[in-house]
Amino acid sequence: MTRENAKKLQSMMAKEAVTLLMLGGAEADTAEHEEAIRLIGEAWGLAEEETARQIERIGHGRQSVRMGAENMPPDEGDVSLALTGREVIELERELFETAVRLNDRDKRQQLFNTAQVVAEWFSLEDWITGTQEESGHRGA
Repeated sequence: MTRENAKKLQSMMAKEAVTLLMLGGAEADTAEHEEAIRLIGEAWGLAEEETARQIERIGHGRQSVRMGAENMPPDEGDVSLALTGREVIELERELFETAVRLNDRDKRQQLFNTAQVVAEWFSLEDWITGTQEESGHRGA
């Protein structure tokens, strides 16, 4: 994984936090997503400004949800409400790869826990047990 991929991972975590807000309301708890974004930045030595920008996106998303989804800023309106099974596995792999870069056991455990929540949130089991037709994939 590269620093560029780490930035994309931060962005994906911010988008998923905004998705959580859209589905659960403005009071939905996004603390785990925000901390994951911080830990990704720390692990990969990303600029604090980039990390702060991603966390601000969550704040803007929360504000937009309070005002109504139709007021969602264009930058945050491209939120992915669902990932494919392959994308979920890739997201988990990247979180694990990032976790091992951290020198603190508690921080590694936190990213591991986030990866577990991601698997549950996106119902990875549904992708594994569904047929190719059910999951929208054709032949491999």
